[in-house]
Amino acid sequence: MKSQKAILLETINELLGALEEEYNSGNQDTHPLNNTSLENKNNEKLVYAAVQKYGFPLQYASKELQDNKRIVLEAVSRCSGAYREFDNALRYASERLKDDKEVVLKAIIAEPISLEYASKRLQDDKEVVLEALLMKDIMEHGCFYMYYLPALEFASQKLQDDDDEVVAAAISIVPESLEFASKRL
Repeated sequence: MKSQKAILLETINELLGALEEEYNSGNQDTHPLNNTSLENKNNEKLVYAAVQKYGFPLQYASKELQDNKRIVLEAVSRCSGAYREFDNALRYASERLKDDKEVVLKAIIAEPISLEYASKRLQDDKEVVLEALLMKDIMEHGCFYMYYLPALEFASQKLQDDDDEVVAAAISIVPESLEFASKRL
């Protein structure tokens, strides 16, 4: 006889499989989590399973789960931008988690442009901004961008004025970043 936990896990896997199958068939233009019940959008195991492949289904999760650090860390570590151009998982995280340095750094490693959705405090954090600018781990995570919007655009004004380290790093990677440097430079 199966335990309740095994039955629940089996049910979640079946539901997620059916939802993914429908989505992959091209019959709809949003993730299946969008078209499911509020109960499912608040089901931690189901939402966690949904964000393990791509991060963007986080946008369909309940507000409570968008504030769940475990789920958000999983979502932001996925390269959703390469799959759905404008659905960066950090965008849908709670304000509290957009201000969590661990979450934002994880997001930036997967998608440097995540800096756009970080809190103002973290857009003013030199370590965070340099991580976004240098993109040192991007290929390791399989994210390939046909274009790259300079992350310097989303750095604080103070860091856009830091010509010794921040601006120099930005233009060494993407010369067009100079457009977003302080006008003083």
